[in-house]
Order: sequence, then C-alpha cells, then structure tokens
Amino acid sequence: HETLAYKKPMDVYQENIKLNQEKAKAS
Repeated sequence: HETLAYKKPMDVYQENIKLNQEKAKAS
C-alpha cells in the first residue's frame, strides 16, 4: 500500500495542473 500511496513530486505536480485546468474549464 505504501508504494501505491507514494507519488513522485513531479507526478503530484502534473496531477495538480490537470485538476487546476479542469477547475478553470468548469468555472
């Protein structure tokens, strides 16, 4: 579970970008 829960900083960064882009589309 630990390996699945762990994410590389870059992965988290890119994921946040995707979330922010979707928020921008929705708003």
